[in-house]
Amino acid sequence: MIYFLHIASVMRKFLEPGTLLIAEPFITDENFFRNVVLIIDDNDEGTYGVVINDSSDLLMKAASEEDGSEISLKLYFGGPMESKKTMNFLHSCNDIKDTLPIGDGMYWGGDAHEIIAKHQTGELNESNAVAIAGYCGWGPNQLENEIKEKTWIISNFKRVYMLMNAQFVWKKCLSDLGGEYTWLAQAPNDVQLN
Repeated sequence: MIYFLHIASVMRKFLEPGTLLIAEPFITDENFFRNVVLIIDDNDEGTYGVVINDSSDLLMKAASEEDGSEISLKLYFGGPMESKKTMNFLHSCNDIKDTLPIGDGMYWGGDAHEIIAKHQTGELNESNAVAIAGYCGWGPNQLENEIKEKTWIISNFKRVYMLMNAQFVWKKCLSDLGGEYTWLAQAPNDVQLN
């Protein structure tokens, strides 16, 4: 029993906010094929994160009910769960109330009115903030089991991943790990073509 608890605590340390899950090259789940998931929270009730390499050509636009000020940011699809109901922001402003530090100078969420105000002043813009609709979620121990089964490759978030073309993020994350991962990053989308 002590051994099991030790394994669980080791697994938890990998799942801090800012941990990246890089889908292994041969994953068959179309929701996660060649995706990179940024972990936002991991607790006893489960884990949730957002896909950071599924951008769209759409802009998310919203207005403050208080003063009518607006925000317009590039929209990413964070995952299959509640994609039409949930919206949040990944940004570089550390002084917004209720933000969660993700790493490398980036933050998750925060007070929506403050985010809109920072956008109005230009402090938040397309170069340092994105809107994310939806999320990925796992029940208790579900993600830990997927990691043990090698469905995911663990890494750390780097700000550059949000600033580059989304179609290259998966390969860049793998290549940054070096060694065998550099080779895996070159695997064709359809392994039958190899």
